[in-house]
Amino acid sequence: MITELRVTRSRLCAVAIVLVVAIASLPFACNRSGNTNADAPHPRIISHTPAITQMIFSLELGDHLVGVSNWCQLPADGKYSQIPRVCDANGVRVEKALSLQPDIIFTQVDPSRGMFDKVKHHLPDVKVQQLRVESLADIFAAVKTIGDMTDRQQQAAKLAADMQQKLSVLDNHGEQVRDGKKLRVLFLSGSTTPMTTADGTFIADMIHRAGAANAGNEVPGDQLWRRVKVETVINAQPDVLIVHVDPSQVDTVNNTWANIKEIPAARNGCVYVVSDDRWVRPGPSVCDMAAELRRMIPVPAYEIFGQDNKMKK
Repeated sequence: MITELRVTRSRLCAVAIVLVVAIASLPFACNRSGNTNADAPHPRIISHTPAITQMIFSLELGDHLVGVSNWCQLPADGKYSQIPRVCDANGVRVEKALSLQPDIIFTQVDPSRGMFDKVKHHLPDVKVQQLRVESLADIFAAVKTIGDMTDRQQQAAKLAADMQQKLSVLDNHGEQVRDGKKLRVLFLSGSTTPMTTADGTFIADMIHRAGAANAGNEVPGDQLWRRVKVETVINAQPDVLIVHVDPSQVDTVNNTWANIKEIPAARNGCVYVVSDDRWVRPGPSVCDMAAELRRMIPVPAYEIFGQDNKMKK
């Protein structure tokens, strides 16, 4: 009897070991509640920034995405909610990235900085592709590059055409002028220590395309995005002021800027406080903001300044 029990126990242990091994060998993708894309087709992609992630989904490459950054936004339907977050401002979590077996890592960071060298050491065939996405032209070029590298040329061409169509609302209105000078538009991002943009960014490009001048280009600084103080904004004398902040700050920030009457935009009721992140994300969706920008910039300018381009009283 004791011998039979021992034999039975031994068999049960053997069966248990076989089951454990069998379960461990099953694909990671089985029985998951969310899509981790562990079984993603090639090319398998890691995206290092939110703007690039947006481009990847816009090009219908979501199923190829195996890793994203901590701050990337994934589609709200939850289909891709379990994609691992393997990147942050300091680079990529190497062991996790290696386990995902990527073919391409798209980043806005110069690869010569060495941020992805350890991944390249273990996966010498992985491509680390830098994408510059500061200006509108950069965004279009990045879309084309991703399309070329993933065999999505047709989708990239269609996306580019859709983006141009949305931007076209800014065209054909001529220069918006006051006293012989272009209407001045200043865009700020942030509330406590806001930043403005010099020429060379997608925001500045859209302002120029709308026939206005980017007042942020005259703000002192060496970087494309520059910190400003209240005095700086007053000195810039913008005719239109657009401020992007967190949704919880909209009312407070609007009351602040709208009551600084030394600013022409405040005197003329042309202070606009927005909270949609598409304003500050250099991806395809920034083109969705073109129509809103067009509404903010008076067409023609005498809607504010009068037929003779003099300020209305």
